[in-house]
Amino acid sequence: MVVLKKKQVLIVGIAAMVAIAGYLNFSYGNSENGPGETLGEVRLVSNDSSDTSDFFSEARLEREIGRSQSVASLQTMVQDTSTSAEGRAMAEAEMVKLSRLSETESSVESMIMAKGFSDAVVYIHDESATVIVKAEKLEEADVAKIVDIITGQTGIPAANIKIVEAK
Repeated sequence: MVVLKKKQVLIVGIAAMVAIAGYLNFSYGNSENGPGETLGEVRLVSNDSSDTSDFFSEARLEREIGRSQSVASLQTMVQDTSTSAEGRAMAEAEMVKLSRLSETESSVESMIMAKGFSDAVVYIHDESATVIVKAEKLEEADVAKIVDIITGQTGIPAANIKIVEAK
């Protein structure tokens, strides 16, 4: 008979919640396709928000706060002596993954701004990315630049990239 310790159950629970969140994100992202839209196309979504001056900095801050909370939880598991070696390894791997993800998002944002956009926020999920770009109007060439940066840096296929313009 297998006896599960509290920490092992906690780790499995967290892993299950991450998997469910990823599934819901994937499902929600795919449900936005309306009639007449072809799956697999890069779509440009417009946001007519009038106050975007603080939006980008607030979005980055919220993203980093969420990541910091996740890392703190993982560090607690790693430092807990009652956590199994397997549980520690899983937590450490997740911390490395979050660190790399943060670096990649920051790098992609910098590259997008280097291409002439005044600001951008990038959210990367397993096999998809959402980019919010500060622009009055994105032309096809602009979208192509952004898609090229993301596919080059992340390997995410163009079909899984959503670009939103914020004015």
